[in-house]
Amino acid sequence: MYMQEALEMVCRKRRLNPKEYALLLGDMSILVPLDRTVASLQGKTDLMLVKVSMLPTLGVDVARPAGTSTDPNGE
Repeated sequence: MYMQEALEMVCRKRRLNPKEYALLLGDMSILVPLDRTVASLQGKTDLMLVKVSMLPTLGVDVARPAGTSTDPNGE
């Protein structure tokens, strides 16, 4: 399962628009790339659902994707 699918599933359950939300690691250090698989989290289970509009105030750089790679399981 890709992270995009996980985000859509969570948003659907909460009746939210997935285009307005992003997933961050629980410590808010990394914006989770939605083109990665759930397996790429390597056992990290604490994620935060955050409004995209709030990312800059949290200090998350949305212009620079975290760990780009052609491997969907990559880090």
